[in-house]
Amino acid sequence: DLAKWAYPLRSLNIADRLVLGTDWPIVDCDPRKTVRAALLARGEGEGMPDQHLTASQAVLAYTRNAARAGGFSDLGSLEAGYGADVVWLESDPGDDSDAWLNTRVGAVWKGGERVSRDGDLI
Repeated sequence: DLAKWAYPLRSLNIADRLVLGTDWPIVDCDPRKTVRAALLARGEGEGMPDQHLTASQAVLAYTRNAARAGGFSDLGSLEAGYGADVVWLESDPGDDSDAWLNTRVGAVWKGGERVSRDGDLI
């Protein structure tokens, strides 16, 4: 009975302030999986229907909103003067929840410095 009330993401995303993250180390900390979960439309008994987010809403909740909730005003957004931790995906998965699992990480930058190439640390 309680499952039908799970995942009311759209209702909780008041003024684009929802925060997403993971329960790492309990679950995988791969952000693509978290975004995918937010995009999934729930079926009967799986949660609240029509409460899934768009990719833009999910990425914003996982990046800028999470940084603000953590007290960081200069992280979570690509802006001049902000910390530059960036993950580049090889393709745009858009609102396709399954594509988020299959999209490869092309490179990662931490503090403005490239630390991986083709998904491998350099």
